[in-house]
Amino acid sequence: MFIGQHNDDSSVVPAVPERQPSRRWKVLLSVAVLVVAGLVAGVIYGLHRATLLTERDTILLANFTNTTGEAVFDDALKQGLAIRLERSPFLASFPNSASGRPCD
Repeated sequence: MFIGQHNDDSSVVPAVPERQPSRRWKVLLSVAVLVVAGLVAGVIYGLHRATLLTERDTILLANFTNTTGEAVFDDALKQGLAIRLERSPFLASFPNSASGRPCD
């Protein structure tokens, strides 16, 4: 049966246009999806940022275990690294005596 024609009981079927989503709703839905995706990306990026250093951070230098078998490296690696870190204007060396653990 066609719209606007008579059916068996002699009544006219009204012609009702089919509703299609308007272009406005498509644009609004697209914008909403982009906003939500941007917010999710911003939250993920914000949670996974590296911690920034302050003007002068403190570092604790732990003991090294010499696995080379060379006796000359027993204390040389730790002493050399400690000297280089003390020269840094951005790092302060945490003294071993203040850590509560005995030094080797």
